[in-house]
Amino acid sequence: MLKSKKFQISLGLILSVFFLWLAFRKVSIPEMEEAFRTADYWYFIPASILMFFSLWFRAFRWKYFFKSIKPISMNNLFASMMVGYMANNIFPMRLGEFLRAYSIGRTANVSKMSSFATIIIERIIDLLTLLFLLGITFLFQPFPQWIRDSGYLIFAITLASILFMGFLVYKTEPTLQFLKKLLSPFPEKFTSKILDSIESLIGGFGVLRTPRYFLIIAVLSLLIWACYVGIVQVIIVSFGLDTTYHLPLLASVVVLIMTGIGVTIPSSPGYVGTYHYLAMQGLALYGVPGSEALSVAVVLHLFNFIPSTLVGLYYFGRENLNISDAVQEKELVETVR
Repeated sequence: MLKSKKFQISLGLILSVFFLWLAFRKVSIPEMEEAFRTADYWYFIPASILMFFSLWFRAFRWKYFFKSIKPISMNNLFASMMVGYMANNIFPMRLGEFLRAYSIGRTANVSKMSSFATIIIERIIDLLTLLFLLGITFLFQPFPQWIRDSGYLIFAITLASILFMGFLVYKTEPTLQFLKKLLSPFPEKFTSKILDSIESLIGGFGVLRTPRYFLIIAVLSLLIWACYVGIVQVIIVSFGLDTTYHLPLLASVVVLIMTGIGVTIPSSPGYVGTYHYLAMQGLALYGVPGSEALSVAVVLHLFNFIPSTLVGLYYFGRENLNISDAVQEKELVETVR
């Protein structure tokens, strides 16, 4: 297990360094400095407003995932969500998802495994929204083949996850019996632990039993991603790229899609390197030079990184959490995998 963790961390760092090298290798630092100097930072005000609304919509959507478990206050949901963002920004191995599940499980007194299950659903819905945007964008914007292939792979993984969750929710006993037979070669203690954990996860999938929530969840998902597109667009406008290179709104959607795919690639905490390079590649499709594209990528990354980290650290301290809690939660969840 220890070797596996070291490998994950090392792989993430190596890939981040590699993508940073790709991003900076043909960039002019003086041209980047000029881009930063001439940018209009007053646009950060509307971008901050959009950021606030995206976080509020996301916390409100998460509230619906808990409807089948118990009512939870927006304050608790928002606090745990920000703790998760902070941990993903500064700790390796995506510990933020696990610390977030631990945090809401403790503050709202719900099963931590069920809480983690709601985060799984959230991530799958985000992937579905990303795929929806990618599919629409395919009609208007040519993408490199590797982006198309990544979209197909994400679609396959997402579909398989949805089918598995669907069987767990709607065909619970047959699915558990199938898993039990599948795990029969392993020791009974190990099998029982995994099946117990899966049953705990099923509690968090309860929203799948309530179709009346599907529409509002879909609307909230689109609103969240519309805010993200708005943030990218405002930052692009702040650098004047919309007029200099006649960028349409679709360019912001493309950048968002590229960075969305980028954060699925193993990297260092905070998606350093992968985020920057893929944001540049999105702008490059519209003829934006590397120096200006990287300047926008750096600002976009910092705009997402700094506020969420600071707010998350505040809630982390207020709730007296410990990073070891996230590690223990991760180890528990990995027994299911």
